[in-house]
Amino acid sequence: MEKGENTTYIHYHLLSGSQPLSIAIKVLINHRDHHHHTYAKEWNIYTDYAKQRVCVRAFPEATPLDLLINFHTEVSTPANDWYYGFNLAVERYRGQEAFEDHLHVVTFHAKLEKRQSMTIVASTKENPTTNGEQA
Repeated sequence: MEKGENTTYIHYHLLSGSQPLSIAIKVLINHRDHHHHTYAKEWNIYTDYAKQRVCVRAFPEATPLDLLINFHTEVSTPANDWYYGFNLAVERYRGQEAFEDHLHVVTFHAKLEKRQSMTIVASTKENPTTNGEQA
């Protein structure tokens, strides 16, 4: 995570291998603050897809969430599938509502060769860096 920002970096690096590594990363999202939960029946999520970028808005006035990948992907597969009933153990421990839903918005596909890296970024910041080694 980037200090002071609403940005998360997921960095992959293939150190060694006898053949390329094919990877598919399914991105699940929700939209809430720490006092609320996301339920599928309450949202009509807006998405804008490009090959290496997806922009998501929970509602028209919501802050956009950008999902970016810094790697030439073979395919980025758009999705709009809800996954229901995620169990939130810490919320249950605190006596809070312990279940919520998450939306699958995209699957990023890539093939990493030995010593190659890729980074996925999730951010509400305008123009976040996609350099995972720098982040």
